[in-house]
Amino acid sequence: MSERQTIARTEQHGRGMASKVEAATLASSAGVPVLLAAARDATAALATSSDGPVVGTAFRAHGTRLSARRFWLLHAANTEGRLYLDAGAVAAVVGRRRSLLAAGITDVQGEFVAGDVVELAGPDGRLVARGVVGYDAAELPAVIGRSSHELPPEQRREVVHADDLVPLV
Repeated sequence: MSERQTIARTEQHGRGMASKVEAATLASSAGVPVLLAAARDATAALATSSDGPVVGTAFRAHGTRLSARRFWLLHAANTEGRLYLDAGAVAAVVGRRRSLLAAGITDVQGEFVAGDVVELAGPDGRLVARGVVGYDAAELPAVIGRSSHELPPEQRREVVHADDLVPLV
């Protein structure tokens, strides 16, 4: 049964079950296996056969397990702004897991300060990542599109460090 069918089927039981299925889907996408069952059926649910659990619904883990910080960045942190990237920056950030430098930014939206979480969007506007920004929004217009060697020493830092970035694609 697909995730959509499972959610549709559970809506007859109220929003509580749908939110449990959404939480299980979220956890399994982060590499955590989940077994959904009523507490009274816990013993039976844990006795699985080759076809899966006898009682309950199993969600296989897929994807890689994220650190707590990356999980927070991806699913729980509120974003305060958006940075638009050129195609080269998208390839570096998403494809090669590199830090975002000022040279790859084409536009800045929102009001944020260094340490806030921002969305990163490609040239087409599609969101490609989220990360903790190292600059205030007011500082960025003076540095975007410029390579590091063109900047004064105090501004030669990553806009979003690779360790503080989570790709969405």
